[in-house]
Amino acid sequence: MNILNAVLAFAAYMVILSTLVSAIVELIFQYKDKRQSYFREIISRLFDDIIWPRLEQQILSQQLPKQDNGDNDNPNNSSEEKTKAKKRAKDNFVNAMVSVTGLRAVKKGESSKSHFSDNEKKTESLTSVEFASRFAKTCSGKIIYTLGKEKAEVIVADLVRSFEDLSVGSTSDFRTRASKWSLAVGFVLAFSLNIDAFQLFKELNSDPKVAEQVIAATSDQIKTMQEADNADNQKEHLDTIKDTLSVVGHVGLSVGWDYFPICKPSVSVLDSRCPKQTAVDEHENNNTSEPHRYIFWLLGLFSTGIFVGLGSPFWFQVFQRMSMAAQLVRGIQSPQEKVKNNPESVNQAAADPLQYFREPVEAYMLAAKAESILPSKREEIEDKEEAT
Repeated sequence: MNILNAVLAFAAYMVILSTLVSAIVELIFQYKDKRQSYFREIISRLFDDIIWPRLEQQILSQQLPKQDNGDNDNPNNSSEEKTKAKKRAKDNFVNAMVSVTGLRAVKKGESSKSHFSDNEKKTESLTSVEFASRFAKTCSGKIIYTLGKEKAEVIVADLVRSFEDLSVGSTSDFRTRASKWSLAVGFVLAFSLNIDAFQLFKELNSDPKVAEQVIAATSDQIKTMQEADNADNQKEHLDTIKDTLSVVGHVGLSVGWDYFPICKPSVSVLDSRCPKQTAVDEHENNNTSEPHRYIFWLLGLFSTGIFVGLGSPFWFQVFQRMSMAAQLVRGIQSPQEKVKNNPESVNQAAADPLQYFREPVEAYMLAAKAESILPSKREEIEDKEEAT
């Protein structure tokens, strides 16, 4: 049972540290606008890979001049003009999606009262409903609406599905990039706080009371973080994490630079890595005769950085499984059981393939219908600005 409590306490401590690292990485990303720029990449790929191949002819016929007989293949339309037409359509689509307000950015010489600035904060995510509603106001969305309700619903539902699939894949890719930052910050945190993972686990395993104190000091905070949205609320946990680390630091763990390798004699907790002081000179340190202590210490710090870099979701799972094994958490219903208890939702989805996309499709149809009744002529304004 001691080893189980030690693993549980170690996982709880890693949850706190990894959440702190995640919060620091999130602050760095917000400062550098990483999420916003990455979301813009997703939207750009959606236009290039899906929207443009499907609507190329319709967009070109709408934006390029035609021959007198109405032929779309005007020989005067050079490849450069087609490229500009694609750029205008893409900019129109991307700006509508990434803008927080959905309004045009203010240009030079315009009043800032009517539009927001080019330097306004960009959005970093959209729900399916928000995506469909904004798409209806773009030139691409208006073209689809002219095809009729039945065709428009199918096309928009497929587009929303593609948007969700791309978002899921991009989220996984973004987490991979973020994990590299977490690993770097984890190393910095391990060395700055002098946290040796090997020594930490050794002390938790050798003293059950210390392990129980660590679990008691971190359990409530871990449950709170599990219930909250990890991406949006990490900054709000910083003060609580700081208090939790302070509590954990006083339960008898060799964490901090008062312990090895400095080995200050004023510490209240005996660090087994420090050699026993002689009666002749209690401040004398004989570590130089045992270089292997430094090697294991450096390996412990390096391991702490790797463990913390695994991320809070990983340690959340470890803590939850260890808690279940120790009978601290009971009666959690799995997603499979929820589906079994609610088979009607599965049957409804099978009966109507568009049922899952009904809400975003209705949002698109409403916005597109409003745009057809009172068009904003946003494209005309942007084309005039580009021409000038």
